[in-house]
Amino acid sequence: MPGAEGIQVTAPRLPDAAADLQAALLRYFSGPWRFTRTMRGADELAIGEAVGEALFQPGDANQLRYQESGQL
Repeated sequence: MPGAEGIQVTAPRLPDAAADLQAALLRYFSGPWRFTRTMRGADELAIGEAVGEALFQPGDANQLRYQESGQL
């Protein structure tokens, strides 16, 4: 287009999708979670049970670190 050489358009910065996803996941999983888990052998018989609390914390890029504590 003649005369358009002097027009400069700056596009808005698009959000960093990876950072947004990690932040959304952290918000969803934040806070303590309680769990109860039954471990079963190959024959499907219960061989143990775990109960406790789990936490999710920021990890490396695009990762959340899972930490649990409780009793087995």
